[in-house]
Amino acid sequence: MSLKTYQWIKGEKAGEVVKTDSEIVEDGGMQFLNFIDGSRCNANLVGDYILEIADDSPESLIMLNDLAPQPLQRIEPVVTAMQEEPVKTISPLAALLLSSKKSEQKVGIAISINMPPFDLIKVLASSFDDGQEQVLRYLQDSITPEMVEGLKRQIALELTADIFDIPAATQELTETPYENLEKYERV
Repeated sequence: MSLKTYQWIKGEKAGEVVKTDSEIVEDGGMQFLNFIDGSRCNANLVGDYILEIADDSPESLIMLNDLAPQPLQRIEPVVTAMQEEPVKTISPLAALLLSSKKSEQKVGIAISINMPPFDLIKVLASSFDDGQEQVLRYLQDSITPEMVEGLKRQIALELTADIFDIPAATQELTETPYENLEKYERV
């Protein structure tokens, strides 16, 4: 009787080569393929955890490195010319969130800005050839980095309000969003 050769490709025996005379034994309602070294394999795992190979010569062996999944790679953030901070490596959690499928979400936020009266803006904009453009540039330049950070925080709080049951509209901007997350169990 001719022996068939198999190689384990998954699990703790990955890489090991075993031989069988193709004897299948039933035990506890399950079918097992018995090997001549005394070990056995659930017959349902053939083709998934264990594969038949021509023989145990090096040319016939399955290269396990070819089958192994690629390890996760750290993703570096994209840097635009507008960013002044040096590139920082991101956490694995942030990398997973960055690479996940996204969907567009609408967020309602409010910001308080000190600005000149509307009537004055209208008069000045109409008094100069490029008055409207100058007013837009002035208002744009009056937005401070602190205001931008406040907006980012407010947007993040609004986005996570439903996820973590945080009342975003009533939460103080000075309160860190992490304080309310302490009651959640880490998974």
